[in-house]
Amino acid sequence: IDQARRLMLQGAPLGNRLKGRLGIQIRLTIAGGLQILKALEHQKDDFFSRPRLGLGDWLAMLHYAVFKN
Repeated sequence: IDQARRLMLQGAPLGNRLKGRLGIQIRLTIAGGLQILKALEHQKDDFFSRPRLGLGDWLAMLHYAVFKN
């Protein structure tokens, strides 16, 4: 999880450099990946159940994608 988070954050500046729809899509992908990693951390040792994102997660992802410029 830590390595995946580092890689996501390392690639995050690309989303800020790209303008328009493509930049928003990249930021949304990164935000989604970070939310999934956060959910996996909260599951602790439960490796067999799929993490689920709630409304708050989706709103956080949308906020990151639109306003993270």
